[in-house]
Amino acid sequence: MKQDKSHAVLNPEEMDFLAELMSEKPPSNPPQSLDFEVVADQSGFLTQLGTANTLQVVARFGAHHFVFPLEISVNDLGVPYLRFATPEIYEAGQQLRYWRAEAQSVTLLSPQGEALPFEVIDLSVSGLSLSITKPDQHVPLQLEQHSLLLPDGTEIALKGKISRFVDSHTVAYQLEQGGMESGALRDYLFQIHRDQHPEISQEIIRYQAA
Repeated sequence: MKQDKSHAVLNPEEMDFLAELMSEKPPSNPPQSLDFEVVADQSGFLTQLGTANTLQVVARFGAHHFVFPLEISVNDLGVPYLRFATPEIYEAGQQLRYWRAEAQSVTLLSPQGEALPFEVIDLSVSGLSLSITKPDQHVPLQLEQHSLLLPDGTEIALKGKISRFVDSHTVAYQLEQGGMESGALRDYLFQIHRDQHPEISQEIIRYQAA
């Protein structure tokens, strides 16, 4: 990640302040996303936010960084509210990089829609790694019309290229986000992260009820 966003990270006090500007949007079902309804006399605040080219909140929990795009929507009563869209997840190191998850029942499909004989080892918004099970297996140099088949049946079109051979059995690909359906991939990765780190997930959801 080249852009330094450390200055945009909100501390707990700032997150509490943001929560005070919003009142909870009562959900009819168990919360699956982060929605907040803005009190009527604060609509001007929302209008000013809407003029920004990029509107997002960055939350930091330990080594994990969540970049939540903020979307302005209007409910059935015409009241504007902020919606926290599915975040991009980063992990700290020498520099921030996309969080990488171990793939769970994910299949790489050929341009013809056939399952390829490679195991998807891990996956992030920016890349994936494949396991080569046989020495003479041919791996595609480019991912142009390939796709990922997720466990729920969702197919995500891919665009990318080989970045390096990790070892004789593993090849890594760099993905071009502009050439694929990154929203569905973010949803999938966020769900994996919530399952693996329930303590962080509960801390995030706490702000929904603030």
